[in-house]
Amino acid sequence: VNAVRPTAARGFVIGFLLVIWGIVKNFAVNWSFDFSMFLGWQFNYWGSVFITLGYIGVVMLISKSVSFAK
Repeated sequence: VNAVRPTAARGFVIGFLLVIWGIVKNFAVNWSFDFSMFLGWQFNYWGSVFITLGYIGVVMLISKSVSFAK
């Protein structure tokens, strides 16, 4: 349980930072089709992988909680 909290937190932080960075970069190139469809989507893709790890950590914490075990 002790290792799950930091893993979940890191997943959310890294994931949301990647997604936000991708949005900023897309705005910087004025949502150019070439950038957005070939390189710009990578930020959202990899960010979503880390966010998923964060959600998995939250589910693990909930399943290990005392109130859930009752």
